Amino acid sequence: MTLRALFVLGFGLAPLWGAGVLIWLVGRQSRSADYWNVAPWLLVYALPLCGVTLAIALATVGAFSLAGGSRARKLGVALASFVLLTGAVALLAHQHWRERNNLEKAKADDEARVVSFVAAHPAVHAAAGRPGRVWSGAARVDRHGLPIEYDVHVGVEPPLFAIVSVVRTAGETAFSLRCITTVPLGRRESHADWCGAGTLPLGPDAAKGG
Repeated sequence: MTLRALFVLGFGLAPLWGAGVLIWLVGRQSRSADYWNVAPWLLVYALPLCGVTLAIALATVGAFSLAGGSRARKLGVALASFVLLTGAVALLAHQHWRERNNLEKAKADDEARVVSFVAAHPAVHAAAGRPGRVWSGAARVDRHGLPIEYDVHVGVEPPLFAIVSVVRTAGETAFSLRCITTVPLGRRESHADWCGAGTLPLGPDAAKGG
């Protein structure tokens, strides 16, 4: 087997080899009967990464084969291709991780704010008194993964659910209470509109933003 083939199999399948070694090392110490039912899935998750590393490996070997001149020059071209490709992938992965991290942070901040918004809302106090506990349940999200509507649980008996719309403009986030309902999400007639049967009348403060 040539060095080029070894490189393709070694680096190209590196995520698969790494997952296998990790499964074996952890498996030597794990006494859980369920470990070997779950651990092999790590190999499945490694396959998409192998698509990326295989593409880099094949492109590097291709650059070596197509480059003219001496062997040293061919190795230099292949090394430059490898460094550029791995750097580009690392940059894209970092960008994706940063955007994902920012999205999760924005969602956590919004969730904390919407809970405070409902807990302090006059219409919620009118319907439920001053609730002992308020927490966020389900949320509708836009194509970017950001919530556009929350189903907020109000901890009273019987339980109430505040449906809050989220409006984002020019980097600012505002909340608006659409309705308060007595019907939990799983029992509502329409999942297209969370404000249906069981909604309570709201006072003039319902549209108060936050």
